[in-house]
Amino acid sequence: KKSARGKGLAPKAIRTLYHDVRHRESAIEACLFKREGQSMGIVPITSYKVHAYQSGAFDSWTSRVDRASGGEGARDCWEAVRDWSSVCQVSIITSCAAFMTSVEKESLYVFSSAEGGGVRCIAVFRDPACDYGDGKAIELCAYIEDPAWPGGGAPKLLSACRQACADLGAGTVIIDELGKETGPAVALLGSRGMSPVFTSATSLFFYNYVHRPRYPRDCIMLF
Repeated sequence: KKSARGKGLAPKAIRTLYHDVRHRESAIEACLFKREGQSMGIVPITSYKVHAYQSGAFDSWTSRVDRASGGEGARDCWEAVRDWSSVCQVSIITSCAAFMTSVEKESLYVFSSAEGGGVRCIAVFRDPACDYGDGKAIELCAYIEDPAWPGGGAPKLLSACRQACADLGAGTVIIDELGKETGPAVALLGSRGMSPVFTSATSLFFYNYVHRPRYPRDCIMLF
């Protein structure tokens, strides 16, 4: 609730959660938190922008991107993201089991493009559990390409957004500006006169663990 903001409740809740998790799961050494808007006193691992676009902004990009099926299809995509993310300075990836469960329950949606006999890029969309304006919204939380592939770049990412809107009936796409291709994709949209419905600042930070901040283009987050 807005009335509860500015009263120090969030830090207390985070400390309580962290204490409980550390005592229940000794293998967990740090917790990752997301904060929208103004950054707090804790040094973030990265700070980035979030942009929301209406689905029509992606109509010009039509290269083929297919929705990945569950089961082995989802597992193959997770393994590809895990392997390709080795070139990133920061990669935080959920477990394979959790990823496959999220795909099966449709809280995550996976789209990929294959060329030359193999998958070359993967886009993962999250259900943000909210609507914007004219209906359903989806959030592009991760996009990554095979480092050995010459690359589809921003046009391929935008094609994935178009296909996801068509397949999932979404009217809005929220783009988390993380990874190498999202910044150029946002710039390409701007060069075509496509403005976001809104843009906001977001930070990701660890609790009880400090690391020098990294540029968002050098980070991949899949959770």
